Amino acid sequence: MTAPSGLPRAAPRPRLLDRLPAPAALEPLGLERLRRQARSRLAELSWPTSQDEAWRHTGIEAVYEAAFEARPEPAACLRPRRVETTGALELDSVGGCVPAQARREPSGLYVGSLRAWLADQRGSAAEWFGQLAPWQSHPFACWNTAVFPDAVLVVVPPSCRLERPIHVRFVAPDGEGPQAVFPRLMVWAGANSEATVIESYVGAADEDRPYLSVAVAEVVVDEHAALEHVRVQWEGPEAIHLAVHQVRQARSSRYRHHNVSLGGRLARLDLGCRLEGEGAECTLNGLYLAAGRQVVDHHTLLDHASPHCPSHELYKGILSGRAQAIFHGRIIVRPGAQKTDAKQSNRNLLLSNEALVHTRPQLEIRADDVRCTHGATIGHLEEEALFYLRSRGLGAVEARALLIQGFAGEILEGVPDAALRAQLAAEVWRHTAQDAAER
Repeated sequence: MTAPSGLPRAAPRPRLLDRLPAPAALEPLGLERLRRQARSRLAELSWPTSQDEAWRHTGIEAVYEAAFEARPEPAACLRPRRVETTGALELDSVGGCVPAQARREPSGLYVGSLRAWLADQRGSAAEWFGQLAPWQSHPFACWNTAVFPDAVLVVVPPSCRLERPIHVRFVAPDGEGPQAVFPRLMVWAGANSEATVIESYVGAADEDRPYLSVAVAEVVVDEHAALEHVRVQWEGPEAIHLAVHQVRQARSSRYRHHNVSLGGRLARLDLGCRLEGEGAECTLNGLYLAAGRQVVDHHTLLDHASPHCPSHELYKGILSGRAQAIFHGRIIVRPGAQKTDAKQSNRNLLLSNEALVHTRPQLEIRADDVRCTHGATIGHLEEEALFYLRSRGLGAVEARALLIQGFAGEILEGVPDAALRAQLAAEVWRHTAQDAAER
């Protein structure tokens, strides 16, 4: 097979690209045009390898090794994990497909198929679709844009204040052989609205079949809107999860992103937030757990394009076994973005001597009246703290668990849904108990 022009020989094309599924018949005009442009661009982009700085530690070659197959209508995973929520309005997407029946509320809330929304010739949110994700430069965002079967669209109309959270659950496919799925999410929070959106990616806990999930999410937060966004990645143990998440914030908007990564052989998230409007505020909280030989990778970008925009970023990792974590956090302060107040921190807790962390916080400041800080730490549980708890009557396992729970608690306390918060705390406890049992 001859590599396309511009593709380095060191990076073989994923085999799936040789048999892209045909576009659906009678697609809405805008969607058909976007997909055609993405397919054309896909043939021109180079695919990353470990020689590329941004992918040096990710082990992306695993994507090229398996012959993943995309199926038009994949069957649902028989035993997907249940992500607990408190009275949420729920919608399941299986293998990237979206049920035809949408969830609508009298307030104008819409949770359902993008295709159905476009078929009604609606505007607003759909105008942003494909405009935020960097598919022109990011090969996996481009791959998703070229072949995704449908997207889940969440529309929170202006001045709407939702009491219930929205939970969009992307369920892994079932069936024989390695499969590839392309989940897509678009969230539009209208001006002066308030909402909580929970986005989860789940597989079976005991499923050792490999599959590839290439996910893209685009989020627009309009003027004076407030959006709490929780993302839980809890794939099967042999899954490869590659995601691109892009956010645009308008004037005086508030966006809080809570990202929890728990499962998968390889999980990577490229998260970008652009604070376009003056006074926009962004918070990024992240927690990742990795054990065995898992690899978890987070690349974040906070782009301050306007003045008076505060941002707060805190990512924490708990690693055991021979797991690896990569964190590359970047903050850009554009010219004219005066009075920026940006704080970034990455903290990692190693439960074994074999676990490894690569961390690289980064500042790029092009304005002079700003206040920006960043830092990173990597360490083991403090012996003095363990000794103190043991001297108060706690056993070795209980003392370790208490310290680990306290380390993770700073992130989990921010999760706005009580049921989900309790479930995630229980998973941290399970991770701790498993580590103790293996010692």
